[in-house]
Amino acid sequence: MKLKLNVDQCRSLAAGINAPHSTEVIEFDPAQLPEDVRKFIADGYDARAGEFTYPSRSWYREDGSSMGFYSAGLPSVLAGATVDSIVDAVRRLQKEEAVSDAAIARKIAEVDRAVREGLVDLDINFNGDSQYVYSQLPGGWDAAHALLSPESREIIKQAAARAKAEREKADAKKAADKAARDAEVEREKLAAAAVDAQFVHDHMDANAQARHAAGVLPEDELTKSMEELLFAPLTNESRYVPLTADDVEHAENANTEYNHDAQFDVDDCETLTAAQWSRKTALEAALPGATVTVRDHTAVCEDSDCTEYTHRTGYQVAVTGYGRTFTREYAEV
Repeated sequence: MKLKLNVDQCRSLAAGINAPHSTEVIEFDPAQLPEDVRKFIADGYDARAGEFTYPSRSWYREDGSSMGFYSAGLPSVLAGATVDSIVDAVRRLQKEEAVSDAAIARKIAEVDRAVREGLVDLDINFNGDSQYVYSQLPGGWDAAHALLSPESREIIKQAAARAKAEREKADAKKAADKAARDAEVEREKLAAAAVDAQFVHDHMDANAQARHAAGVLPEDELTKSMEELLFAPLTNESRYVPLTADDVEHAENANTEYNHDAQFDVDDCETLTAAQWSRKTALEAALPGATVTVRDHTAVCEDSDCTEYTHRTGYQVAVTGYGRTFTREYAEV
């Protein structure tokens, strides 16, 4: 029979052995090998390729650190391999296997103890498996858990049952909360619809009432009618006129040959003049329950040489009615 072996060219060089190739094929009589070596090779022997590949498994170092999950071949040998080279390679791989198995056994005992004594967070996932166990032991989810003692597996099973119950409880609460929110939203919609219907009945003409009954009355027409009614006490008050680029003042050194764009801003006034206070309180008296905010509107030319600001004061009136809040802004007098 033939067996392809990897050649350790560096070791061969150090030993004074010529090793021109990284692999060698050795012909051997299986009867020349010890029985356990023959069985070991037979488990991973590919007769077609004449190669040995150990079945994939997890490998660990003596200190317990993982080397990964892979399929190992026979360790490399010195050039000029003989039957003894095969035996030596197998023995070395068996030793690595024994070291790995011992490390795994220690790891299993360590994890099993941690689970039994409650020293770790099992971190139960949605499928009822322990993320901790999976991260510490070789194999997949089922394989890793199967390495534990029956006592530890029962502890994990009970923890999984508790986690499931907690999830179901949380899901039930979430569903109940959502149902309550949905019900509240629906109640608010019904209440708002009732307010709208009453307003249409009390304050809009027959045409609007018919369109509302048919469900085709535009929302903006309805709200505009509400707004007009709520602000009726201020009908004779002057409305605020927004600043435009034409209102912008310019510094003496500004280049006004071209039309410049303007930047606009607005801030609530932190302090009020006597005139502003009088205007604010007059509006509040004219529309009881309204909130009046005095605002400073500014405009400035975007030319970097233009440093003059144009100011205009506005009085923003907010009033709530018919389930909505409306605002209008009024001018100084």
